Formats: sequence, C-alpha cells, structure tokens
Amino acid sequence: MNEIEVTQRNDTWGSMIRDQFLQAVQNHQNNELQEAKRIYDAILEAIPNHTEAIYFSGLLSYQLDDFHRSKELLSKALDFNPNWPEALNNRGNAHKGLGDYEEALCDYTKAIKIEPSYALALSNRGLVLNELNCFEAAIADLTKAIKIQPGNAETYYKRGLIFSEHDLYENAIYDFNNALIYRPDHVDTLKARGNTYRKAKSFKNALIDFNRVVVLNPNCPDSLLNRGTVFSESEELSLAINDYNTALKLNPLHPEALNNRASAYEALG
Repeated sequence: MNEIEVTQRNDTWGSMIRDQFLQAVQNHQNNELQEAKRIYDAILEAIPNHTEAIYFSGLLSYQLDDFHRSKELLSKALDFNPNWPEALNNRGNAHKGLGDYEEALCDYTKAIKIEPSYALALSNRGLVLNELNCFEAAIADLTKAIKIQPGNAETYYKRGLIFSEHDLYENAIYDFNNALIYRPDHVDTLKARGNTYRKAKSFKNALIDFNRVVVLNPNCPDSLLNRGTVFSESEELSLAINDYNTALKLNPLHPEALNNRASAYEALG
C-alpha cells in the first residue's frame, strides 16, 4: 500500500469515527442513553484517547448514576486538559454524587477560578457549601450566579431550597416565585413552594400548589401524599384519608402513606 492509499484509508477511518461520535451525541441529546453509551464505548474501544468521547461518556455515566465511572472518565479527560472548566464542574457533580463534598468543592472552585462567570459551577458550589454547613457562603455563590444569569429558573430553585431548609420562608417563597415565572409547571418547584407554605402554616397556599402538582402528576403517590399531609395538618382529616387511599391504590405498600393514614384514623378515634 502506497503513501496516498494509507492517507486515504486514515481519512476514511477518521470520518467514520466522527460520524459515529456525532450520532452518539445526537442519541445523548434525545435521551437515548443506552444507545449513546453503546456508541461511546465502541469509539473508546477503537480509540482509547478520544477526548470528546471520554468527556461525553463521563457525562452520560453521571446521568446513569454511575458516579464512580463518571469521576474516572472525567479525570481522564482532565489529564488531557487540566484547565477544562466544564469537565471540572461535571467531575464535581460526580464527587457530590459520591458524597465527597470536599472534593466536589475543590473541583467547582477550580472551574470558577478558570472562568469566574461560570454560573452553573457557582450554583453547584453553593449547594455543596450548604451541605458543609457554610450557609452564608452558599447563598453568596447562588446570588452571584443569579446576577450572572437572572433568568435561570434552576438557580432560583436551588437558592429557594436552601432558604426553606433554614426556615427563611419569605426568602424561599420569593425564589420559588421567580423560578416559576420561567418554568410555570415545574413540579419540583411547586412541591418545594408547597412544602415551604406548609412549614409556614400557610395551608391555603400550600393546597393551591399541591392541587396543581396532583393535576400535573395524577399517578404519582407522593403528590397525593404531600397534599394529604397538608389536609392532615389543617385538620381536614377525611380529605387527607381520601388522598392517602388514592396514593395506596397506586402503591399499596407506600410506608409514609400507610403511616399517615393510620395517624389520621387515630386522630378521628
């Protein structure tokens, strides 16, 4: 085989790998995760140092809750480029998934040092700082992220969760309200706001949110359980029992629904 033929063969091989990689990314974006994984794995078997395939496979492993493999792959990607802020942020996520909060904090901080306006890394670091009982630093990071991206619903949601956890209900409600401007039917935000209203004894507002959650997720036992809890705490026990009954039809062995229904029956004598 002459030099021209070798070059042509290499070009064909490179083109085929590029096409496969683009197909894997498309599968990944379409949430066809197992098919994307199959192609990423095939590429890495053929070319172990394919940097993009290593990185995207690391992202996919995180989505599949395989945090150990995600950390391993993203570490390998960072061996090629130690100053890759996205890879540092995502390895931080893998560390967080493993409960290694100090390691996660280190990665997020490195990413922010490289790219100071990296809002996602700031919000992620804020969550980890809260886990490490650094409330004020956590709020500072999330507030800075909001200033950088004022229309990001997820960041408002994350900061609202921290405020609610620390019983700062007015601040939490403000953040959840802002998050719902951009994502009006986001179930997790509605649930979080409903639970915050419940903790603040604002049962009427809590029921508005949980009624909406039940409409959006009618076959989710937890949605009914949450609403039933509000009914119980506002002493509307018959309505609470109706919700617990419906939740138990969907999941007959749901422990919280069984426990809460028993408590409601007990309160009724």
